[in-house]
Amino acid sequence: MQAIILAGGKGTRLKDLTDEIPKPMIPIGDKPIIEHQILLLKSHNITNIKIIINHLKDPLINYLGSGENWGVHLTYFEEEQPLGTAGAFPLFSQDLEETFLVLYGDVMMDMDLDRLLDFHYKNKADATLVVHPNDHPHDSDLLEIDEIGKITAFYSKPHLPNIYYKNLVNAGLYVFNKSVIDHLPGAVKGDFGKDIFPKWIKSLNIFGYNTPEYLKDMGTLDRLTKVNEDYASGKIAKKNPRTVPV
Repeated sequence: MQAIILAGGKGTRLKDLTDEIPKPMIPIGDKPIIEHQILLLKSHNITNIKIIINHLKDPLINYLGSGENWGVHLTYFEEEQPLGTAGAFPLFSQDLEETFLVLYGDVMMDMDLDRLLDFHYKNKADATLVVHPNDHPHDSDLLEIDEIGKITAFYSKPHLPNIYYKNLVNAGLYVFNKSVIDHLPGAVKGDFGKDIFPKWIKSLNIFGYNTPEYLKDMGTLDRLTKVNEDYASGKIAKKNPRTVPV
């Protein structure tokens, strides 16, 4: 199993913190958020990790290196120009395994990835998106799923006014089959939420894995503060069923 971490964004909403380090290097508790992600992947024996880099790449590479400190193998793909969340994948498709995870580098998460993968395989999905309600649906991509979890509608932000949308949010963690790369428009700037998923749900088998486990982006100062509070209190770990006795 392989994982791709998207770590090239500028983090403009956290500009005071991201002038010198990239957003995935912002600490949550005692370590950068990307290190938390790597440790989560390692705990599920996912050690082949590629990181997409661009903005302020040097502090991240200098800190993580080859990944040997965590018992993983890290490689990097540098975008010559920013390509959004989706645009770089066709450029290294030859390096992708048949099934792989995609993580947004600004999302703090702690969850049972084995259950997620079992759901993906059981449903013979082309792609599985982790979904859940959150506390800021107004500026999140929203979606609808049917009784078996298949995504039936996708509403990219910004949303139309005066329309009710169910609070079910694209959480920023995906399982993809390699075959979906053929359904990207090529190495052009694009965003999964805005440009790709609304089209994929019409032609591919796309599922939503609805979970109460902890996934929260820390892309604003308020959200960063909340994530740090949740980490300090132990709330993040407690939401992972692997850490709770059954």
